[in-house]
Amino acid sequence: MGVNGIVVSLMKRLYSGEEAAVRIEGELTSWFPVQKGVRQGCRVWPISFNFYSEEVMRESADELAWIGVNISGRWLNNLRFADDIVLIATSPETLQRLLDEVDRVSTEFCLEISAKKDKGYDSYNRKETLNITCRGAVLEHVDKFKYLT
Repeated sequence: MGVNGIVVSLMKRLYSGEEAAVRIEGELTSWFPVQKGVRQGCRVWPISFNFYSEEVMRESADELAWIGVNISGRWLNNLRFADDIVLIATSPETLQRLLDEVDRVSTEFCLEISAKKDKGYDSYNRKETLNITCRGAVLEHVDKFKYLT
């Protein structure tokens, strides 16, 4: 897919030298450099994130299209809405492989999967604890899963 060099240059200039402060009980802390993230309310960010996440998923999940479920002749291994991504597999082993590949490609794009926020859900075998890891951290196993509620 790729992004035009001019667009990359503009994005770098938009966020270079970015600083922030925190207001606590009416008092403003000292200003500090922003190392990650984007300016609150930035209208460019959702579009640029969509470009990034689309390419990450094309290079990772699409490469493992055989992992997932077949719905009306089409293989589905992920659901996406903004930065909420669900990975779908039919076994813990294939889910781990899919997650590892998405994490590997995300890292190449300087995106980070938050192992603290991620959860594991196994609809087939609820008696055993699902043991899925992301960068060495075991994902929390949940009994129920709701997407976009």
